[in-house]
Amino acid sequence: MPSLNEVLEFANNFVTLLPPLRGIQAQTEEFWNQLEVNSPLIIENLNDPIYIRDKLASSENAVKQILCLWAGLQPLERGNDGEYLIDYLISNLDDAGIQTVFLINEFLFHKRSDSIETISRLILEPEPYSFVYSSNILPNSQRFCFALLIYFQNPYRLRSVMMFENAERVGYQRYYLSTKIPDIDDEDRITELRQIAEEKIEQGIDLEGIEIGAITDILAEYENSVGNKQSVCFEIFHDTEQEITLIFIFRALRETAIREVGRTLFADEAELIVLRVSDQMRSIDEYSSSRIGKSLATAIVSSILEDVNLEFIPAEEITTRQNLDNLFNALLNESDERIQFREIYLQTAPLDGSPTLIIRSNDSQTLVHPVQFLNQRGIDLLSDYQDIKNIKIGFVINVGKDSQKSYIFKVSLRYLGQNLYYLPYSTAHIATQIRANFESHLGENYSVRVFPGKG
Repeated sequence: MPSLNEVLEFANNFVTLLPPLRGIQAQTEEFWNQLEVNSPLIIENLNDPIYIRDKLASSENAVKQILCLWAGLQPLERGNDGEYLIDYLISNLDDAGIQTVFLINEFLFHKRSDSIETISRLILEPEPYSFVYSSNILPNSQRFCFALLIYFQNPYRLRSVMMFENAERVGYQRYYLSTKIPDIDDEDRITELRQIAEEKIEQGIDLEGIEIGAITDILAEYENSVGNKQSVCFEIFHDTEQEITLIFIFRALRETAIREVGRTLFADEAELIVLRVSDQMRSIDEYSSSRIGKSLATAIVSSILEDVNLEFIPAEEITTRQNLDNLFNALLNESDERIQFREIYLQTAPLDGSPTLIIRSNDSQTLVHPVQFLNQRGIDLLSDYQDIKNIKIGFVINVGKDSQKSYIFKVSLRYLGQNLYYLPYSTAHIATQIRANFESHLGENYSVRVFPGKG
């Protein structure tokens, strides 16, 4: 918990990055609708002092101090409930700046701090981003500060924040670029074409050179070849720190126009596709409700590399039985403080009648003692990995100087034969960087290859 002096120092410096509160221009109702914010309702609610008091009461101290200093008021002292800040807000409800603060706060409702921090790193300049990120204020206050900075850099970038947060909330599936066997009868020609395609894959794509207009042109050509829908590349972010390129695409679900307001505004009946591209576009993590993203990514890479004998195939990284043994031993012996055994789902349990059996721990314990208890009574839940549908692993990370948090990953076990397994895991509600750390930890320490997919 940051001290009062730390919060005040941060708030004093932060407001210097903002324009004057009383000079902010109002956005249209349509602008806020596209951010899923009911602006008329929020502005109407501002006429109720109880609503304002409730909103401030739920705000962290850093946010309230920022509002005080931004409005030219004295900072709140310890134990002050901010009555004079409430009076100021109530007296200036017709001001566009005050309304904008509450509308941005509504925009942030239920949005994850870690997702907003990640996309803010890609949108903002390094200096203001680092100033907020390295501060000691709480995550929700950082989220508010990031949103303000993005809004005043370019209000329409909040659309990108919303899209990215939505994709992170649902999760991705991973695909790898591969050769496609052409539909011809000439074996020699097939061999030649596959060799050419493999050379193109080895060549890869310079992701820094990908541009929005070029991707939109490729998407238009693809859509013309398969039907009469429309796809538009909305945004591209190059994440040099993670060596990832994010490509945002909107695709009309029905025959509806994609309208233009400011720069780009999409009809309600449009699907969001996010491609997280890496390794010179040899690998993608794809998010889309219809899983059309894989086909769009194939069209993009085929056009850029000028080879139609390419396609993205689902990730199928192999893990051996021996490596799984090593992982389960670490979970049961609690020899690795980063991982916890939290749940096992047996589609065929080693009990009379071979029932389906699910055993899960509560939030503060693991399955180690229950599994040992049953094992001592001749019931070995791990005797045959083929009986296991999935397990849940808690992955522990440090979230502060003296605190930790456990993120739960559901990992499926899919038996391939010959003691080999695929291990897809569900990705919803866990930040991308935490997923990457989880994959790396299991891969580097146990040679267990998990990958995002339908866990």
